[in-house]
Amino acid sequence: MKKSQDSKGLSSTAIPLAMIFGTLIGLIAGMIINPDIIMYTLVAGSAIGLLAGTVTYALWSGR
Repeated sequence: MKKSQDSKGLSSTAIPLAMIFGTLIGLIAGMIINPDIIMYTLVAGSAIGLLAGTVTYALWSGR
């Protein structure tokens, strides 16, 4: 039963962690590509992170 609760806790943190990592990747990509578009890359990175976190949550939650 403990393993099930740990798995549930891990899957519920998938979305926020993915958004944080996506934002960091967007920040780094924006600094490398063109610093003038950094706000757009931050938004795009967090959106991609949200998508990845949602997919991960759906796969880990067991539908």
